[in-house]
Amino acid sequence: MNMRSILRFGAKICFVRRKLVFDARLDQIPNVTARTPVTFRFGDASDLLRLSEGTHDYDTAATRFSLDRLLAGDRLVIAESAIGPRDEVLFYAWLMFGQLDLGVGKYLPLAPDSVYSYRLFTAASHRGKKLCAAYFTFIREQLEAEGHRRLLCWVESRNLISRRVHEAAGFHSIGCIWHIQFLFRSYFYVPKTLRASLRRSHAEHTSAALAAGAGASRV
Repeated sequence: MNMRSILRFGAKICFVRRKLVFDARLDQIPNVTARTPVTFRFGDASDLLRLSEGTHDYDTAATRFSLDRLLAGDRLVIAESAIGPRDEVLFYAWLMFGQLDLGVGKYLPLAPDSVYSYRLFTAASHRGKKLCAAYFTFIREQLEAEGHRRLLCWVESRNLISRRVHEAAGFHSIGCIWHIQFLFRSYFYVPKTLRASLRRSHAEHTSAALAAGAGASRV
């Protein structure tokens, strides 16, 4: 084993990563149309099985996990071409309700009116065509109709492209989660203020903001 291999192995078993938690009010997500004709819809198990490791970065373990999440109530959203054969998934993402997934089977509770968006993916041939932004427009309309008010997600701090996409869609950072892995064991540090923010509903956030504003100085 050479030095490069040793370093790569070490990076897998020991690391510290920072996950930025993003929050958006559904009514502040802008209307965006993809730059290529696509149709968004909710998918099922048969659609999930169309996702491949080569095209969609979906391996056997991911498929197994996602089948379990479908049974738990998560929703798969896919985008297909609106003008050609509808046999290729150009974009997919997932929605989780009631909790935010940290990974490795650990979750944080969310307010009833909040939804967690995760595992967003655009096929390489269609990146840069605003499919992700159009996805947010699609789910905004669906989720608002069901009484939801907030959309949450987390992004690796080093993923600058994903951060810019979310910020352009109306998201703002509300805190960070520290993910520490040591010898294949994962540990998470979540500040108490962030935990409390995730559990508060949109109405509670609004009330807190109004109360803070009432105490502000006016000159």
